[in-house]
Amino acid sequence: MYMYFHRIKPVYDDEYTVLDYNTFHSIINDGIFIGFNNKHYDKYILSLVKHGYDTDSIKQLSDDIVNNTISKERLFDLPKMNDKHIEYDVKDVVGERISLKQMESYMQLDIVEDEGLLFKDTLTEDELLKVVKYNMYDVRATAKLFMHVYESHFEVSESLVESFNLNDRDVGKSQGSMIDKILTDNYTHKPKDIDKPTLNYNGFDLSSLFDVDNVEELLQMLDKQYVDDTKGNKRQRYYNRNGQIELQTRENGSKIEPNKFKGYTINKHGIHITISKGGAHGCIKGIYKDVTELDIASMYPSLIINSNALGTATQKYNAIREERLTLKHNKLNPKREKALKLVLNTVSGRMDAKFSALYTPNKMLSLRLIGQAVLLKMVELATKQGAKVISVNTDGIYCIGQFDAKPVIDEVKRLFNLDLEEDKYKRVALATTNYAVLQTEDGNVKRRGNLKNFDYKNTQVFPKVVSDAVTNHLLYNTSIEQYINDNQNKWDFVQLAKVTGKHTMRDESGKLYQKVNRIIATKSGVTGLTSTKESKKGYVKVNTVVPQQQYNIVNEVNQLRKTELSNIDRDYYISWANKQLKDFGN
Repeated sequence: MYMYFHRIKPVYDDEYTVLDYNTFHSIINDGIFIGFNNKHYDKYILSLVKHGYDTDSIKQLSDDIVNNTISKERLFDLPKMNDKHIEYDVKDVVGERISLKQMESYMQLDIVEDEGLLFKDTLTEDELLKVVKYNMYDVRATAKLFMHVYESHFEVSESLVESFNLNDRDVGKSQGSMIDKILTDNYTHKPKDIDKPTLNYNGFDLSSLFDVDNVEELLQMLDKQYVDDTKGNKRQRYYNRNGQIELQTRENGSKIEPNKFKGYTINKHGIHITISKGGAHGCIKGIYKDVTELDIASMYPSLIINSNALGTATQKYNAIREERLTLKHNKLNPKREKALKLVLNTVSGRMDAKFSALYTPNKMLSLRLIGQAVLLKMVELATKQGAKVISVNTDGIYCIGQFDAKPVIDEVKRLFNLDLEEDKYKRVALATTNYAVLQTEDGNVKRRGNLKNFDYKNTQVFPKVVSDAVTNHLLYNTSIEQYINDNQNKWDFVQLAKVTGKHTMRDESGKLYQKVNRIIATKSGVTGLTSTKESKKGYVKVNTVVPQQQYNIVNEVNQLRKTELSNIDRDYYISWANKQLKDFGN
């Protein structure tokens, strides 16, 4: 499933050309190829075609890749394309677990599946034509998706190549590997790790901020293991200061709900803050007016530079930051500014990635813990100034109440050499730190979690009518019922129902559907949609979308167009929205 860069056609265009062998090879030799998961499948198939392998060998390789029965070493040993061959893989942008079929749904296209024909040993002429049309459709859907994400992703990759004089072929690599190459001078200067994590920073030992004596004790606290309590319930354990295992939170001694405790929890000034190896999180759910955010500017880049975490590469990293700030301030060369920002923000993840040349896990864990120590200090300082802290999340805190933020900003700068940025919000609704709605003073709205609408990287979303109804109620007190009942856009009511692996999608009558289905809740339609798997006793239900709810299957756009507005089960969406409101304390 490839497309030559300049041959992109409309998704619904049935026209296609059968290339002769010589034309095909000329394209292979000098083309920029775009695909969906092509780095892990198509490029290997195409390389065998280029090198004249017989169809049986090509089919066997295809089966081995699909069935995951071929090693990475074997794939690496396969014949390569050539030095001019460049790959753009759109799947790098949308995420590992997202299929093209899902994206077809979100892009408001028909969802077309192969009907099981792709892996048949022989095909009739009619079946072959179906396969051709299926592949054409997927190629054109990929083209449309590519055009949507080009500016935000691939253009940035091209800018990295240009800005740092990389090889043209590097543009097809992951952005992380490109950044590895940039900061290590083509892998010649890899940073060295420290023997163990540390809480020493800027001349201070930050252990006391965590109510521990040293970093070893803190790491014990963060050791997540589940054990059975006396009643046989799974509870998370951690070590207390005496080295004994406890099954309770430190702040109040209450028993931990099974599978609920996410890490070591500290009670600071009225807010419970969970400390973990990934970051600090805590919030008091509710709806608040006049909220102040104190955010650590470029927290991880600043900590990396202040700690000289990249060794000899730190100076280069700092120079990139300084140039980026200059470009941002002067609004010059936005493409280059975006590329430099990517370098700065990617490094912390690369320091935690085993396959990266920047892999220094003890240094990175130190920085994550130090960042959390800073947040704990910020909570303390803001509270002393009269603020009530309502949220702590990764690199900032949210506060209510009348208070002077300047002493907090000045003290954080003095203690940690970090800059704080102050932002104001008219209204903030919190369920969790990652599930929130924020309204800025100029009226702009930020959404987190499932309330975010589809944006090509965020596909785990509610139906748009639900997320919009909840958001409008939280910010403007708009009636849930009225908002949903007044909505006339059918697309706002669709959702996705999918199965994976060997599971199948069936309704209560046993009728089989596609693996990925676009559905809309209706007053009349199919019921009992469920994921099923085959067993010795027949098909066994695995899970249902909503038991007894009726749906229309609208995989084709025309099927949605034909759905009557009067048939939409609006009570279903109203109930869904009201349920989500309870997460915010409503």
